[in-house]
Amino acid sequence: MSAIDSVSQLLNGLVTPENRMVESKALFGVVHGDVYMNSEKKQTLIIDKSQTNITIQQNLSIELPNLQGDFEKLKDLLAAANPGLKEKLDKIGDSLDELGPGSDKEKFNKPLNKLGRFIKDLDDRETPLGKTVSGLKKAVDLGQKIGRSYNKIGQWLALPHVPDVLLGSKK
Repeated sequence: MSAIDSVSQLLNGLVTPENRMVESKALFGVVHGDVYMNSEKKQTLIIDKSQTNITIQQNLSIELPNLQGDFEKLKDLLAAANPGLKEKLDKIGDSLDELGPGSDKEKFNKPLNKLGRFIKDLDDRETPLGKTVSGLKKAVDLGQKIGRSYNKIGQWLALPHVPDVLLGSKK
C-alpha cells in the first residue's frame, strides 16, 4: 500500500480530474484554477472588475447628484450668512457641477480635493467659514451629509476619509 501524497491523488481514485472539473463548474460556476493545501504553492485571487465597476457607477449615479444638490443648498445658506464666502463657494460648486457619473476617475480628484479642504474649514472655528457655520445648525447637518457622500465617493479615489465623529449620525 503506497502513501497518498495529495488530496488530488486521493480524489483521482474516486473520480477522474476531468469529471471533478465538470462537477465543480456545475456547482460553483467558473473555476479559475486548482486550490492547493500545500503552503509552497501560490493561490491567485481573481476579482471580477466588471462587477466592481457596475457597483461604483451605481454609487456615483446616486451619491453624486445628492452631493451636488446638498452642496448647493449649503452654499446658499452660507452665502446668505456671510456674503464674503460666496465666491469661494461658487468655485467649489462649479467644479462639482462639471462632474457626472460617467466622468473619468481623474476628473474627480480636483473637485473632491477642493471639497475636502472645504469640509476641513467647516470644522475649524478659526476660519471665516468655520465661524459662520458655528451659528448655523442646518448648515452643519448639510455639511455632515456632504461629508458622508464625500466619503462614499472618496473611497473609490483613495482620498482621505472624513472621520465619522465629524459626520454625526445618519439622517
